[in-house]
Amino acid sequence: MKKTIFYLFLAIFFVTLTSFSVHKFYMGIYQVNYAPEKKNASNYS
Repeated sequence: MKKTIFYLFLAIFFVTLTSFSVHKFYMGIYQVNYAPEKKNASNYS
C-alpha cells in the first residue's frame, strides 16, 4: 500500500515537473517571436 502511494506521488510529481518545463519552454519561444510585435504596438499608442 505504501509503495502504491509512493509511486502515485512520484508519477504526479514527474508529470507536474515535465508540464511546467514544457510550458516554460513554449512561453520562451512565444515571447521571442512576440517581442518585436509588442515593441511596435507600444510605439503606435
